[in-house]
Amino acid sequence: MMIGGLAEAGGVGVETIRYYQRRGLLETPHSAGAMRRYGEADARRLRFIGDARQRIREDHLRILRYFRFQARFGSQPADAAAELADPENILLHRANVRRLDPVNPKLNALSTLYEELLRKYNIRPGRRPPPQRKRRI
Repeated sequence: MMIGGLAEAGGVGVETIRYYQRRGLLETPHSAGAMRRYGEADARRLRFIGDARQRIREDHLRILRYFRFQARFGSQPADAAAELADPENILLHRANVRRLDPVNPKLNALSTLYEELLRKYNIRPGRRPPPQRKRRI
């Protein structure tokens, strides 16, 4: 199939395919003349990219909803449960807390390392070190 057929099979435009090719997400087939031919593997890859973009978009929306919930009700959703119009927010909060559980120890370790580096090099947070002068030879 040609690029128009591939675009139709993937539910995207021709320029989107070219963009994916420039970004390295999709292979640019070698042409045996002026026309490039795409196979079923290219269509599957294009559908995979579309599905991945949709999942990322959905996760992004979940994260935004989570932070809006946090800003509105604070860190204790159980205290604000009576005020919630949408009970899905509580489930969303719990699901996100479970996702963050494995990340928290890593964040704590990085925070500790950051504090140690600040102390070791006598750096105060929020202040930039003085600029280094370049030596002329």
